This record gives sequence, structure tokens and C-alpha cells, in this order.
Amino acid sequence: MVQTVPSLAELKDHRARADGLWLSPTVEWHMFLGIVSIAKAGDAVHVGFFNRWLAPGDLVPKQLRPRLEAVAANDAHVLLAVIVLIYVMHVLRPRWLFLRHFAASAEALRAGRYWSLLLAAFAHSDLMHVAFNCLALSRAAPALQARLRHDRATFWCFVVLVAVASSLASVLGHTQTGYSETKGASGVIFAMLAHAAATNPAAPSSLYGMVKMPAATALVAMLAVDVLVRSKHGIDYALFGLSFYELKRRNKFYN
Repeated sequence: MVQTVPSLAELKDHRARADGLWLSPTVEWHMFLGIVSIAKAGDAVHVGFFNRWLAPGDLVPKQLRPRLEAVAANDAHVLLAVIVLIYVMHVLRPRWLFLRHFAASAEALRAGRYWSLLLAAFAHSDLMHVAFNCLALSRAAPALQARLRHDRATFWCFVVLVAVASSLASVLGHTQTGYSETKGASGVIFAMLAHAAATNPAAPSSLYGMVKMPAATALVAMLAVDVLVRSKHGIDYALFGLSFYELKRRNKFYN
């Protein structure tokens, strides 16, 4: 079958029919890449190939779009969705892909896969691991949103920075103990709890999203569990959350 790239006129007609418009939308920009075209019409970017134009929204049933839009509007929900999606990828895709790109280790850094420091914070090894961390994040992430006054840029800056910092701390610690890789959102959870405890130690919080207690007590309890039975890096993760709070308090990070 010969692949034919559709024309811009076909894109305008497709968008007008899909959106029920009387007039065709304007094509803001267009790139021809030989076997495929990319163009922006209306609010969406489209890919043209095999005589068809497709936008990401066209792949989602109309009945599901309002629900997905509601998820996308909530940063805590987006964070949980990313973690679940990466776990599903881990289950469905070959294991070597997961280990190569989604596990932070000294070997990965020596190979130049620095992005693994970020991706590892969203990756989990098994169902129990991802379930407990998602349960904890379902309480900690919305609380962080509220403390940051729903500033999306600051929320994701916090998540990305603590993800990289916690993965790096784990890699350095594991290098000394002989453990080769690290993954999981525990560092993000610890930093969120530390930020909550620094903001208001008596604020309602929970231990792994289940046992309700003051934020300071929840942080101490999780640190105790971490020191006794887990990776023993919880203190490093908590320090990042405390540092972020101090920068906020001094207005050095944002107004």
C-alpha cells in the first residue's frame, strides 16, 4: 500500500466535521516530513499519514473526554495517572526496557542515562509497591497542592526536583551498600510530608494514606519505618521538603 500524506484542505474539512463548525479553522503552522505531516489547526496538533489526519483527542471516545479533562486539570490526579501508566508499561513491555530507562543506578548514570533519575521516581517493581505509594500520594499530593495555592508550575517543580534529588541520594547510598538500582515514589512522599510538617506540624495528615495523625507525627512515623525496614534514605528525602519550605518562607522561590 502506498502511503499518501493528506492535504491541508483535508485537515480543515476533518476539523470542521469533527467539531461541527460552519467555517474551517485556520492552520497555524505545518511541517512536511516526507512520509508524514504535522500541523496545528484550532487548539490541537494533528498528524497526517495514510490519507488521514489524527489528533490525540480523536483517539479518545467523546464519552471519556470530560473525565480525562477533569483528571488533566488536577495535578495530583495527573501525578497518580503517570505512576499508574508507567506501572502498566512495566507489566506490558519487555522488562529490559523498564530496567534500562526507569531504574536509577550507578551503571545507568555511567552510561549517560541521566533521565533515569527522574523516571525512577515514578516507576515501581510490583503491585504492592505501587498501591501503597499511590495510596500515600492520594493524600499527600492534594495537600501539597492546597499549600502551594494550586500553583501548577511550583507543584511540578517540587515533584521533579525531589524526584531527581531522591533518586540521586538513593543511587549514592546504594553504591556504598552494594545495591545496584532504585525506583519508587517514596522520596516524593517523604518530601511532601516534610513540607506539610514544616508548614503546620498539627495539620491533619496520614501514615501511608491510612492512619490519620498530625503531619509531624506522620513524618516521624514514616522515617522510623524507613530507618528500620526500608532504604534508610527517608531523612535525605525529608530534608529536601524542608529546604523547599524554607525557600518558600523566605520568598526566594516564588512570591
